[in-house]
Amino acid sequence: MTEEQTTKLSREQLYDEIWEISVSGVAKKYNVPYAKLVKLCKETNIPYPPSGYWTQLNFGKLVTKTTLPKSSIVQFYLKTRDKKYFLLYSKSRYQLKMRNCTKR
Repeated sequence: MTEEQTTKLSREQLYDEIWEISVSGVAKKYNVPYAKLVKLCKETNIPYPPSGYWTQLNFGKLVTKTTLPKSSIVQFYLKTRDKKYFLLYSKSRYQLKMRNCTKR
């Protein structure tokens, strides 16, 4: 039912994308759940922006970017799912919620 694809990424590439876009933006780009991407960052020792980073940046405040620490992990494979699966899943959940609301 779900089509999985594998994307090969280096730690540096993922680190750069996360600090350029955001964790949620990268999760959307590769069609992976946000929580799984955060878990992957923790497991591979990739720092990500703290809460409030993007707000401070938008208001022109001084923000610091955490440097990428050295690691024995150089690259990894990220399993992504087909967009159609997520759209169908979201649509079916929405319809279920709507059905529950109308029956009351």
